[in-house]
Amino acid sequence: SGGGVLSDVGSHRLDLLAWWFGLPTRVVADLRTRTQDYDAEDSATALMLLGDGIPCTASFQWNSKTWADQLHIVGTEASIAFSAVDGNELIVTRGRDVELIELPRDANAHYGLIDDFAKAICEGRAPQFNGADSIAATQLADWMITSSARQAWVEAAP
Repeated sequence: SGGGVLSDVGSHRLDLLAWWFGLPTRVVADLRTRTQDYDAEDSATALMLLGDGIPCTASFQWNSKTWADQLHIVGTEASIAFSAVDGNELIVTRGRDVELIELPRDANAHYGLIDDFAKAICEGRAPQFNGADSIAATQLADWMITSSARQAWVEAAP
């Protein structure tokens, strides 16, 4: 990928974060190589403040022999959890009620994106995901890199 865990794995999760919630206003992060024998980081951890000061944490790790790809969103009324972000199950919890939702997935994880792009060309419309979405995820990763280098909070989106 040309980088470590942040650019290889984290970028996709940051893309979702920015798409769902917008860019954060402040970011503090720690990127370092903890266990792997290469120069790129194998650990990237961040605390971000979203709009209205809502806290968000992110942790991307290549320094454990255990595999986990989890995403949790906890709100005041409910939470959702993906036990595997590229998997096919979503767990919705409301109070003590838990609902398991099966998500349809194509065998090719990129099919939906490619299909939408092809349809956008044929229909003369913009694709559902555009370059601005990618720029947002890249900007967020850059803020994390800058914060880690400075060892300080970075004031992000205005």
